[in-house]
Amino acid sequence: SGASLLSQSFVPVPALDCFPLPVSLISFEAKLNELKEGVISWVSDIETDLEGYIVEYSTDAVNWNVFSTTPARNQPGRQIYTVNTGILRENRFYRLRILNRDQSYTYSATRLLTGSTKTTLVVNGNSLLLQGLSPQAIKIRLFNSYGNLVSDIPVTNNAALVVPVNHLAHGVYILKISYAAGQEEVMKFIY
Repeated sequence: SGASLLSQSFVPVPALDCFPLPVSLISFEAKLNELKEGVISWVSDIETDLEGYIVEYSTDAVNWNVFSTTPARNQPGRQIYTVNTGILRENRFYRLRILNRDQSYTYSATRLLTGSTKTTLVVNGNSLLLQGLSPQAIKIRLFNSYGNLVSDIPVTNNAALVVPVNHLAHGVYILKISYAAGQEEVMKFIY
């Protein structure tokens, strides 16, 4: 005759007393500052045997990428950490991967930052007018509908940029703007 699980008695063991957690996360926030830059901040307490914090981002809350890594201080008392994401051109989810020295990890809650600044593109005769261009733009490229690079456009620190396109054949084009923080803004237009 076999014993059933219901007939067994169990004694609860206070696991937290036996195995202290490497960190206590007091808060985790994601906000936009006055320059429309994302600011990720968190406060920890009781850091012990902690490797660091990996800030991860996603545009769909399913596929995640590493944005930055911050080493843990492992000092007594509350620790405050801040990471600047740069100007956001899209909605992004952020979370912390809290990495222990033994390479095990846990995740924080997920926070959403809503990107609010978009570049506008206007086809005006034989030129393109880009307005609201971020000073963090590092590369502007123009592709034809087949995906071939047609032009590298010099980046200036101006919020508006006029790009002559009279040398192009009429058709569908894709403009890609790359930003210092790793984002890309893609716009399709007909010339």
